[in-house]
Amino acid sequence: MRAFLIILYCLSLAAAIYLLLEKWGGAVLERAKRESLTVQVKLEREFIRVSRKNVFGFCAALLAFIVFVLLTTRHVAIIVASPLIAAGAFALIFCIYSRRRKKRILHQVPFFLDLVESHTKAGVSFQQALQEITGKVKSPLKEEIEIIRGNINIGLPLPDALRSLYERAPAEETLITYLSISNCLKNGANMKEMVAKVKDSLLLKQKAEKKMQAQTAQGKLQGVVLTLMPLALVFALEAVLPGYFNALLSNQAGKLILAAVFVLLLAGWLLILRIVKPEV
Repeated sequence: MRAFLIILYCLSLAAAIYLLLEKWGGAVLERAKRESLTVQVKLEREFIRVSRKNVFGFCAALLAFIVFVLLTTRHVAIIVASPLIAAGAFALIFCIYSRRRKKRILHQVPFFLDLVESHTKAGVSFQQALQEITGKVKSPLKEEIEIIRGNINIGLPLPDALRSLYERAPAEETLITYLSISNCLKNGANMKEMVAKVKDSLLLKQKAEKKMQAQTAQGKLQGVVLTLMPLALVFALEAVLPGYFNALLSNQAGKLILAAVFVLLLAGWLLILRIVKPEV
């Protein structure tokens, strides 16, 4: 009897899914294709080569995972949290990669300006300097220079083509680089002197940032210790007195207390990071 009910339930579920897909399947498919194209564009902006078919397959796998969770559990919290955790993990990985890539670009800007200075001293124009510099600069700044050259090749003025560096990696370093070189190109100023001053100021800024990071390393370590100390205390008490925390895990009030503790620990860790964050 139970097996018959399970088979009947599966057939009813399949019929319901068929009817839903027949009614709204086209609209859902078109929306999924648009979303996959949006994700693909964002990934390609960071030079992550992923085809639209793979992005659509990832979205389909995420949907299958959500359906699997819905069919295998009855806990509302797990049902709600599972797709959010999966999508959040993907977004977090992408944000971390994007931030690290931007940080590497900003670190390479003084080297790029040094190459521009050396080529302009030799009497080479800025456009020719870009062409010769491309092979000497490593990724990820190399891809950004290739985008600038591509904009120049399609007919954009040099200042407008250079603006893409700041638009794709918005920061003080790229803004100063864009404005200084653009003003030199527009007003005919001495580019090698301007580039040399900007390069020196950016190098001093990077040295000051590294010095401040070294000085605040102790504060960050203290934040890690203070954050992990309550967790270490919990494991130590559980090892010495097994079942000591069963009261917290066996009722709703205890679970709410534990959730509040974790939220406060996370808030404290973020506050410590904000306090010791170096600003130059």
